[in-house]
Amino acid sequence: MLVSLKRKTLFQLLFWIFIASINYMFAFNIMSPKSALLACSVNTLFQMLAFYLNTFWVFPKFFNRPNYIHYFLVSLFTILLIATMQTGIELTWLQPLIEAKIPNIQIPRFFIALRIFVWLSLMYVISLVFLTQEKLNQEMSFKNELVEEKLEAELELLKNQIQPHFIFNALNNIYSLAYRKSDETPDSILKLSEMLRYVLEDCAKDNVLLQQEIDYIKNYISFKKMKTPYKEHISFDYSEADPAVQLAPMLFIPFIENSFKYSRIEEFPNAYIDISLRTSLKKIYFHLQNSIPPGSGAKSGSGTGIKNVQKRLDILYPEDNKLDITDEEYCFDVKLELNIGE
Repeated sequence: MLVSLKRKTLFQLLFWIFIASINYMFAFNIMSPKSALLACSVNTLFQMLAFYLNTFWVFPKFFNRPNYIHYFLVSLFTILLIATMQTGIELTWLQPLIEAKIPNIQIPRFFIALRIFVWLSLMYVISLVFLTQEKLNQEMSFKNELVEEKLEAELELLKNQIQPHFIFNALNNIYSLAYRKSDETPDSILKLSEMLRYVLEDCAKDNVLLQQEIDYIKNYISFKKMKTPYKEHISFDYSEADPAVQLAPMLFIPFIENSFKYSRIEEFPNAYIDISLRTSLKKIYFHLQNSIPPGSGAKSGSGTGIKNVQKRLDILYPEDNKLDITDEEYCFDVKLELNIGE
């Protein structure tokens, strides 16, 4: 804000130096250097009066009205009033200085008044252009702020909608393990604790490490494997992923949740879920493929979770994501490419 004000002040200072130079050159042709300096000062001061009267009074008070005729009439009256004052001073004090250098010169008063009116009108219009541009910039900035606030609010809402509804199932699984006094109970409780911490704490951040996403996915798959006898049909390959890269949280899990839901891998021996995650040259590549049971008729790519992540991608990576979803009768395939570079 301070830098912008300094830049604006410097620009106006240079502008008035330029206008004063023009006024001086015009006066120097018909006056002595000392008289030309006086005429330049008078002309520039009246031009500044017209410029800043519009800037600080006429424009703020009358330009925002529904009918701009008020602004036009007040502006015309202001210019005529200033022009009358300047013409009177020029005829009384400056005209004799011209005649002192150029004897017997006769400049009609009408042309003097017209020249003054045109110059004042020009300064007034220039101020109007500056003010209009500034007003448009402010409105654009305000609209951009509203859009950003709306996007942030929408993103926060979408993020809050990412709730691992399988938590209750996980608790039931842990309860079953505890009931059977299984040795896996402590490890399962620890995994669930890590997942909850990630969702409730880490996911509140704008970005997380890819390693955190990987850990969450591994724990999620671990709980899901408890429910199916076909554990070997579930694969997750992240050997080519750089764990240190950062990305927005919970972008992959909706697809993974979707794959377990529609593959029904706990029921069908031929079901499968293959997940791969790798990074290369500031890009993240996520690929998921799962089977769909015959006759299910389900459209696995139409769920709320998928739409949620698509919205988040459009907000977070509007120009840097490529999402390809293939939803066929017996297979669901997702390819997501994220550009996480500068």
